[in-house]
Amino acid sequence: MKQFSSFVFVSSYNDFEQLAHSPHGSIAKNSLRVFGFDADQGTLTLISLTNVAQNPAFLRYSRVHNILYACSESIENEDSVHAYSVCPVSGKTDLICSRPTGGKSCCYITVDRNNSNLLCVNYWDAMISSFPLDANGGIGEMNFLLKPPESGHLSKKISRQDHQSNRHTEAHTHALVLDPYCGKICYVPDLGEDKIKQLNYDSKTGRLRYTCSINSGSCKADTRNGPRYMDFHPSHPVAYCLNEISSTLSVFIIKTNRILANEFDFQTEPTLELIQELSTIPIAYPRELNTCGRLAVDPSGKFIIVSNRGHNSFAVFKISNSGMLESIAGHFHTRGETPRHFQFDPTGKFIIVANQDTNDVAIFTFDDLTGIIRFTGGMYVPSPNFICCVKPYDRNMPMFNRSVVDNEKKRMDQSTILPSRVSLDQERVDNRSKL
Repeated sequence: MKQFSSFVFVSSYNDFEQLAHSPHGSIAKNSLRVFGFDADQGTLTLISLTNVAQNPAFLRYSRVHNILYACSESIENEDSVHAYSVCPVSGKTDLICSRPTGGKSCCYITVDRNNSNLLCVNYWDAMISSFPLDANGGIGEMNFLLKPPESGHLSKKISRQDHQSNRHTEAHTHALVLDPYCGKICYVPDLGEDKIKQLNYDSKTGRLRYTCSINSGSCKADTRNGPRYMDFHPSHPVAYCLNEISSTLSVFIIKTNRILANEFDFQTEPTLELIQELSTIPIAYPRELNTCGRLAVDPSGKFIIVSNRGHNSFAVFKISNSGMLESIAGHFHTRGETPRHFQFDPTGKFIIVANQDTNDVAIFTFDDLTGIIRFTGGMYVPSPNFICCVKPYDRNMPMFNRSVVDNEKKRMDQSTILPSRVSLDQERVDNRSKL
């Protein structure tokens, strides 16, 4: 079998009636495709087709355990999270175990920094669940289920048909990320309540506790932000939040002193401070015709990339020496409609995007000196919704366990060291950008 530089897992929707939104592509007969990626040629080769779940909406790969986690997405039934072993030679996936997530329309999976717990976010009813992971990455019985606070409790559930125009009337959690320093502060963008929820997280028990809420953008009476995803800069104390509804990208200072100085039960004050906000679409494009899909800081830390669904583009922003956004490098067409998700390949030289409504996966080169994105090709995939690029490790190779695990632990240990902080005071005065 040909040796590929990495594997690309592409999940697809296979049951439209169970979704909170309405895709316009083709219903997939197989919900997961495994491709081999050749980084020298920039090409994908289909390896296998399989059904892993109903509407697998999110994939998460564990480097330490060589396991792929996938969650189902349904607004009618309780969803499940599944663990699959990945063959390092063929990319074939084998089911290890499945667990119910405790909620509906599961949309996000996080594995904590110690690989001790797996956390799931359910969008439809705003439930967040926690599961212990065993030494091999297997998922144990749910150890904690967090319901939305009383203020966001679902007292009157809206219908699927009314959801798009009324989704701000109740809580709809969309993601969960842990702070990059200690992994004990949890940020949950709540698209429905228009806030970033801050929670305390205890990795020993897997328990979560709401502490406060943070505005995901500027407060305007006629504007809904709809926070969707977050990412962190690799070397500056800066966080980025993508607002789906307002098509804006917000930049926050991370108050690292508060994160490091406090214990689990003590931190109740916001640890993010909004310092910048930029539009992801050109000023002339009607905002109501676009929603944002995904954001990612490129591996070099020089640029941040956002996908626009409607404008059907990548928006590429240059990052300054302080972590703030310096300028926009440009908008680049995704060569398809509704770019729901994208990811860099392990080399950082390519971007692979799932164009949900035109049934295609497109490949682009990325220049980390200029931020320019260039289309190289694509292929047919029905209703693709998620891209996961991995470079599996062979446990049977000599020193596999030791080298992989030791390197991963070293990476986590190094991430607890605070990055050198460049003063942001003058830049915040000179470069604050508002819509």
